[in-house]
Amino acid sequence: MFNNMACSVAMFTDDLLNGNVTLNGSSFFVGLNQFSTQIVNLNTNLTNINNNFSSLTNAAMTNANTALTNTLANIKAIPSAGFTALPLSYSNPINSAAPGGTDASTFPAILGTYTTSNTLVWILYQAVSEINTFVTGIQSSASTFSG
Repeated sequence: MFNNMACSVAMFTDDLLNGNVTLNGSSFFVGLNQFSTQIVNLNTNLTNINNNFSSLTNAAMTNANTALTNTLANIKAIPSAGFTALPLSYSNPINSAAPGGTDASTFPAILGTYTTSNTLVWILYQAVSEINTFVTGIQSSASTFSG
């Protein structure tokens, strides 16, 4: 009886420390040794992630943010310096030395402005604005991230 008890305690201790497979072989449970190793690996990986996040707050991110902000300002000015739709008209007839009139171009309506919904400039402005918000969010979140 003592031998059976000693064997059971030894097997239990081994299973607890090293893990084992269930009796029917359908499942595996990890032992404390492997669990401890994985926790140490997780801690190391989180430290690496934390270090990488802190590098996102450096000058390169600030430069990217500044470039995006400048891009937004330039997109606003695409139609004209006054942030209004670009007036374009062509002489009629185009190659005449003495034109009899002008024809308005359809290009300004298609190009639009950064405030006119569903125009090319508006769509571009919205896209760059979202990217700028994303980069700003990453930069501000990275500065407070801790693993």
